[in-house]
Amino acid sequence: MPERAERAQRAISTMTRVKVLRFLSTRPDSTRQEILDATELSYATLRDALEDLESLGYVVKAKSSRSATYSVDRGKVTEDLALLVAFVLG
Repeated sequence: MPERAERAQRAISTMTRVKVLRFLSTRPDSTRQEILDATELSYATLRDALEDLESLGYVVKAKSSRSATYSVDRGKVTEDLALLVAFVLG
């Protein structure tokens, strides 16, 4: 499997990461608390999901003097998911 397709598969392999991606795709620049409130995930679960999605390059963290915000790199997610679909369907 191509590396980028594998990365996409990992990103969508848990509903937790899918929830976070879906939320951030409609609410960019959200704080961790906003994500927690909307998704009802535990703090630890959200922390792990954000770390995973950041390491995959799908979520970008922006720090300000007040707090950090999170956004989805929609282009990267879309491209990598397309590669996964192409791999699966041949």
